Formats: sequence, C-alpha cells, structure tokens
Amino acid sequence: MDFKDKKNARSDVSMDVTPLIDVVFLLLIFFMITTTFANSSGIEVDLPKANSGTNALNSQDLVVAIDNEGRIIYEHKEVSLEELQALLEQIPKEERNQTVVVQADTVTQHGLVVQVMDAVKEVGFARLAVATQQE
Repeated sequence: MDFKDKKNARSDVSMDVTPLIDVVFLLLIFFMITTTFANSSGIEVDLPKANSGTNALNSQDLVVAIDNEGRIIYEHKEVSLEELQALLEQIPKEERNQTVVVQADTVTQHGLVVQVMDAVKEVGFARLAVATQQE
C-alpha cells in the first residue's frame, strides 16, 4: 500500500549554478582586461592644469618626469640629460614607436622641458606627449 499523498509530494528542486559561475568569470576577465592602470613615475610632480586632453596613459608609454628642482627622473632614477639620451638609445629601434610622456612640474623651467623633448626626438621617438592635469 502506498500511503503517500501524491498531491503533497515534494520533488527535490536544485538549481544549477554553473552558468552563473561562467558569467561571473567572464565579467571578471572583462574588467581585468579593460581596466587601465596608472603608470606614474613615483615622484611628486605638480602637473600644469588644462581644460583639454585625455587621461590615457598606456602601460607601454615611457614616462620622463621633471620635478620642481629640475631633476630628471627616468625609471625611478635621477639621470642627467645625457644619461637620459643614452638610456633611450638602448631601446631597440623597432620599439621606438612608443609614446614618451614628459611629466614636468608647473615651476619647471620651460628651457629644461624643451631640452628633454629635444633629446627624446634626437633618439628617434616620434610620439611625444606632455602630461597635464584636468581642471
């Protein structure tokens, strides 16, 4: 005899979470790929303010910083203008299509910024940018 009431019988309901996990992993991968990371020189530079411009600093960009005392910083080391030029010349010619970003402090003398930009151009880098801060 079957005493179970078929109307009140409960079936085990289970939820498959595999598609949910797949979606979460895809979102994680999407955000990891599309996130840009700040590439700063590691020194305090008070950038000049500008209304126009973009905040697109790529991880491939080379950053040359000039602080308020006129020190040139490249790859977290203080270098002279000649040393900077020598370091940039060590980069293979096929990799010189990178953008060189000059981060100069607002009180840095204009002549030094021009000298750094000229040294970068002499080495063979065609793409040069000056970093500014959005107003």
